[in-house]
Amino acid sequence: MKTALTLLLALLAGGALADDGNARRSAEREHVQTLLLAQPSADAQCGQQAGNQAELKACLARLLLQGEQDRLNAEAAALAAMKQLDRVLQRQHATPALQKDIKAYAAYRKAHCAWVAASYGSGAGAGIAEAACLIDLDRARAHTFSIYYMR
Repeated sequence: MKTALTLLLALLAGGALADDGNARRSAEREHVQTLLLAQPSADAQCGQQAGNQAELKACLARLLLQGEQDRLNAEAAALAAMKQLDRVLQRQHATPALQKDIKAYAAYRKAHCAWVAASYGSGAGAGIAEAACLIDLDRARAHTFSIYYMR
């Protein structure tokens, strides 16, 4: 997953696909999307690796940090692209729209995963479910940026 997101972010930030033909862009986009979609859910991934609840929590903590960073990197790359687009088009539409989207997503992410945790009641299961929810949403967010910015 880290390799796929590193590739995605390099392509987004560097604009490596900007001058390529449609066939190459399509092939690259499909490759990255396939890698991202092949990723198991966070609880399944950590559940396979962990022998006990402490190891499960440690695994989720690592994935949470990586997922958050990947999401933030993808958002930053998209924001830079929107700033460039607004500059080229001599307008201010895309950047404020993305900033609004980022703020709304952050509120949704927090509320949704809080609900997931609440649905587990109290105890360690709630914290594990919330962490897995945050990771999965961050991965999905990075995937969403790959769809819209790798055309």
